Amino acid sequence: RGIHKAQSKGNLLGLQQVTYNGMFLHLRQRMSWVPDDKVRGVILLATKLAELRLLHPRAIARVAGKLISYAPGLRLARCLVRLLYHILCQMTDWDTPVRSTPAFSALMRYIALHLAELNGRAWDPPPVKLSCYVDASETGVGLHFLDHRGQPVWQCVHEFSPAVMELVGSGNAHSSGRESFGYYIVACFIRSIPALQA
Repeated sequence: RGIHKAQSKGNLLGLQQVTYNGMFLHLRQRMSWVPDDKVRGVILLATKLAELRLLHPRAIARVAGKLISYAPGLRLARCLVRLLYHILCQMTDWDTPVRSTPAFSALMRYIALHLAELNGRAWDPPPVKLSCYVDASETGVGLHFLDHRGQPVWQCVHEFSPAVMELVGSGNAHSSGRESFGYYIVACFIRSIPALQA
């Protein structure tokens, strides 16, 4: 009766990093990220799609599926997926190729160029340095930035080009695609200010 413990088998060490659902979780740093080979796979697929003139809906869905499954470890993944879902919702079936647009190619190039930088997501959000509110209309998007005290910092109105209007579906009843593009603009803005990237 009782518990018998062998000293040689009893020294348990806490794990710092584990793999879960194909992603790395760092328990002490409290963050998750996607393995580099998986990120490279999405980058290669996006690079290929950026250069094609005819697109197959299943290839677009493949990029969206990979991004959403990696969302716990990729910043901006949900925003990029919303744009891709919006494109997929405009397609009539899964087998008919559609002509690529400059805006779609630009989105794929953005994914190819910046996905590696977006890898790694903290479980606890960092302290708020800047808040952004986005609202979209038929023809553009308005951005309003507030600092950590709630004071206005910057605001702008961005008019959509015809190519972007085609990508985000101007004329549709819902504005989620247009607002997702607004958050894409926000990401580009934040990337241009080094102090906001920390």
